[in-house]
Amino acid sequence: MYLLFDIGGTNMRLAISKDGKNIGKIKIVPTPQDFIKGMKLFEESARELSCPLLFGWLML
Repeated sequence: MYLLFDIGGTNMRLAISKDGKNIGKIKIVPTPQDFIKGMKLFEESARELSCPLLFGWLML
């Protein structure tokens, strides 16, 4: 599994590819100005994309 990402000044874009050829679900979120908040958001988004059922269950 591959995590693809682009961290820009306005938005962060993350996606997962299971085979390195096809891109699955894409998540676009605003880039926080605070570095720590940005890294937490990045981690949460990556976990959500890689384990959507587990993430959804944990958020209930």
